[in-house]
Parts: sequence; C-alpha cells; structure tokens
Amino acid sequence: MHRTLLIALHLAGASHSAQVIAGPDSTLWLNDRVLQDSLVYVQGVLHSMPGIDLLADGAPCYIMGGDTSRAGRWTDDRHWPSVPHRYLLHDGPAGTYWVRFHLRVDPSLSVPLVLALSGHGSVEAYHNGRLIVRSGGWSDGDGGSTFHPRSHAVLPLARDGLPEVITLRLLKDPKEMAWAPWGHPLVVALHSAEVEEAIDRSATRSRLEFGFFGGVNALILVLAAVIWWRDRRERSWGLLALFALLTVGVTVVYTLPKVNLGMSSATLGVWLLVGELIYPFSIYLLVLLMRDLFAVVDRRTVLGFGMLTLVMVLGKITPLAEFVDPLFVSFLFFLEVARLSVQALRQRHQGGWVVALGGLVFIVFGVVLDNYYPFTGQEMPMGQRTLMRFSYYVAMPMAMAVYLAIRSAHHNKLVARQRDDLDREVQERTAELRTERDRSEQLLLNILPEEVAEELKTHGEAAARHFDQVTILFTDFKGFTQMSEQVSPAELLQELNTCFTAFDAIVDRYGIEKIKTIGDAYMCAGGLPDPAQGSPTDVVRAALDMQAYMARYKAERRAAGMPVFEMRVGIHTGPVVAGIVGVKKFAYDIWGDTVN
Repeated sequence: MHRTLLIALHLAGASHSAQVIAGPDSTLWLNDRVLQDSLVYVQGVLHSMPGIDLLADGAPCYIMGGDTSRAGRWTDDRHWPSVPHRYLLHDGPAGTYWVRFHLRVDPSLSVPLVLALSGHGSVEAYHNGRLIVRSGGWSDGDGGSTFHPRSHAVLPLARDGLPEVITLRLLKDPKEMAWAPWGHPLVVALHSAEVEEAIDRSATRSRLEFGFFGGVNALILVLAAVIWWRDRRERSWGLLALFALLTVGVTVVYTLPKVNLGMSSATLGVWLLVGELIYPFSIYLLVLLMRDLFAVVDRRTVLGFGMLTLVMVLGKITPLAEFVDPLFVSFLFFLEVARLSVQALRQRHQGGWVVALGGLVFIVFGVVLDNYYPFTGQEMPMGQRTLMRFSYYVAMPMAMAVYLAIRSAHHNKLVARQRDDLDREVQERTAELRTERDRSEQLLLNILPEEVAEELKTHGEAAARHFDQVTILFTDFKGFTQMSEQVSPAELLQELNTCFTAFDAIVDRYGIEKIKTIGDAYMCAGGLPDPAQGSPTDVVRAALDMQAYMARYKAERRAAGMPVFEMRVGIHTGPVVAGIVGVKKFAYDIWGDTVN
C-alpha cells in the first residue's frame, strides 16, 4: 500500500511537471513529416540535410549561470526568457548559458534521432538530464581544458509519452575559447539517423582528401629539397620546397582538429593560430616562386608582397580586421598569380603551359568557386568542394614541380647537347693534333734516329755516344759535274731524288741508318744507334743492291737516249762518335777517322 502510494504521487508530480514544461507554445511536435519538411545546415557534412532547426523552430528558452542540475528533465524553466536570436552568445556577455528545448515524439516515429551541433563554441548537450555529447573546449580537471571535436550524437528517446527535454550548456569564455571566435551562429538541429552516417562519411572523406593532398605535397617537398640541396644555385627548387612545406602544414592544421586526440584548448589555439599564419605566407611564397620563374624578383617585389602578407596576417589575428579586409588583400595575390600564369603561357617550349593550366585551375576552381557560393548564398556540392580543395592544395604545387622538372630536363638536354658538341670538337681537335704530332714525329724521325729523337723529346737534348764498330757507306756519281752541264737543274735534281729515294728504301730494308746527302754523295752507316742492326754484311749487301739498281736504271736511261750516272761505292768499318750538332736545323752526324 505504501509503495503504491509513492508511485501514484510520483506519477501525479510527473504529470504536473509535464503540463508545466510542455505547454502549447513551447513544445515541439515531432514526426516523420516534420523531420523531412525543412533543410538544416550540418557542419560535419558541409551542406543542408532534412531536419529541424531547434533554435529557429523549437521555441528555446535560456538562462545564465548555474550547475548541471539545470539540465534535468523536470527543471522548472517557466520563467526562463526565450532566445531572441541565434547570435545570442555573440552579443551577450561572457559566461555559461543554459538553453532548453521541449519536444513530443510521435509514437509512430521509429527511426533514431540525431542531434547535430554546428558553429564554433563549447557546447554540452543533455537529453533528459543525461550528457550525450560534448563539443569544443571543456575543463580537463587539471586547470586546463581539452578540445572535443565531436558535434553529433544519437538521441536516446525515452518514449514514455512525456515531453523529451534537450538542454544545451554553452560556454562563452574568451580565455578558454580564443581559438574559436564566436562570430559564427550556433545551429542545433534534429535529424534522422542517416545524418550520422553522412557525417561519418564526410569526415572520412575529408581526412582522406587532406591526407592525399598532404602526401602529394610531402613528395614534392622531398623532391624539391633534394634537388635544391644538390645544387644550391637552383633557387626555384628551394622556394618550391618551402611552398610545399607550408601547404603540408595547412592540410595538417585543417585535419587534426577533426580527430579526437585529446588536444588541450590552449594547444589547439596555438595550432589554429599557426594555421591562420601559414596560409598568407604560402600564397606569398607562391607569388615569389612564380616571379622567380617568369618575372623579376628584386627587393621591391619581396618587400611589397611581404607588406601585403603582413597586412593580411594582422587582419586575421588583430583588430585591424575592422579596417582591412584580408580577403581583398588575398585577391591582390590571386591577381598576380593570374597575371604570371598568362606570362608563363608564352614559354611553351619549356612547359610554361603547365603552370598556366595550374594557375587556371587554382583561380577558377579554387578562388572563384570558393567565393561564388558564399556570395550567392548557395551550398557547394561535395564534388565541387573536393575539386576546390584539389585546386587550392595540389594544382599549383604539382604544376610548379612538373614545370621545374621539364625545365631541368630541357636544360639538361641543352647541357648534354653542348657537351656532345664540345666532345665532338675536342675529338676533332685531338685528331688534328694527333695528325700534326704524327707528322712532326715523322719529320723528326726522317732527320734523327728514333732513339735519339725520343731522348731529345724527353730531355730536350741528346748526348753524343761512342760506338766501337760502325760500318760506313759512301756513294757518289762519276761525271756528275759534266752531266749538270747537259741537263737543266730541275732535271738534275729529279734524277738525284729518284736515285736517293731508291737508296733510302734499300738501307731501310737492311736496318741501316741514313746519315745525310752531300751534293751527289749519299752517306749511311750500319751499327748505330742500335749496334744490333746494320752489320758490315748488311752494309755490303745494301751496296750491292744499290749497284744492281743503278745498273737497271742506267740501262733504262740509255735505251731512252738519256745521259746516265756512273755510281761509285766506298765502305769502311771502325769506331765513330755520333750525336747532334747545334740547336737550330740540327742534324745527326758522325765523326772520327773511320768516317775520314
């Protein structure tokens, strides 16, 4: 009896509370049709999906301050004022806000409900007094705060026929939330279960995209850094490495806050501040890189665009934003990128069209697409958002890397061609020098014995040598003076040349060294400079061959009715001294009684 009475009192109190909270002006009736009637922007998906905007249609009420007891299902909120508009926290003072929504769920609604939070800020969501999701920076119990990236949760409906209560605890603390400005409205919405799947798919897709973009830029960074390290004169590769490094930084900055890493709010604040600084410097490096390739990079260029970059940075992180629009400054950089892309198109032979194409993609599908939808108030489709991200993070790094690779290949081809031309010219000059050297050596060997010539080339002089046994051969022509009176000088010289040429061939055959000719006399010696060659027997045989040649030649001359030479030969063997006389028009000669 006592237990039954308690249950009845509880139900009576619950019924009275339900009547207080679930008045006709504050309770939202929820069924399938209501869920599908309107579209609500979902931050995790980046476009609108069917659902109910609770701040706009849920008749919320709010109050400042208080503990978590205000999140209870039966909290008396009859005297809480209604939320005037969704920018409440932007206009209101700092502190903690409690916002409540009442709804009745149609019993026929069988699908799960998902509560989605959009906008910047620290938000805790309670359902019937139970915490279901925490988003933003909240105290970690050690004097700091931890960032929670999750912004949606499945709503565990009680389905007891009584109004369901959703309570938000909003924290507006400039110190804790310096990383997330409150300039964006808070959106609290109810959706069917497919929105959770869409959020998870979008998050996975976003991580994959940024991972791909970061990976591509990391490869470009390694390639450019290695090439620049090997040749420090290639400044463009160094600038490309820095540009790729900053682009990797941007992708990492935009990816990590979406992953629950237990990051503190202070760390996230520094992280996002770095992200605000990286982007201006990345487009600054892009302009410097393009000007280094297609225009002139001087001190005026560096300082001018450096000042614009500084203005853009200050416009993002300081009150200067009230006077300077960072977006307008960004457009000055984008105009320069477009101008340099057109200028790059003129260098088609070196792949300038690649940079022009990258610049076109960057401007049209990146800058224009990114600003078109906010300007028109439309939502960007997911495919176009992926294209926009690709244009921002990959198009220009890839285009610059491909262009520099083409230019390097072109330069290497020119260098190789010049090297081949130089090698060919060197080979030709070497062949000419070798020919001239062989000719000079041949002339030298016609004047000097080979051993003496080598000694003269090596040491610059040749020492006189004594030989114990040398066989000397002299020839002359009997009646030479009388013949010189009968024929012309040219004919006489031709006759001598014919005979002495034949003698040269004979002495070469026997290894005899020709010494010189004196008028009509021919002098040679065997046994020098190599004593093993030109023995007395060889000299005698050479003399006999000379006589045989002259006999044949004399017969031919007589048959033609022409005057002839009568040759005489003298041979003697003994010691001699051999060497070179003089330094100009020198000649190898021999001296001694044997010669006399």
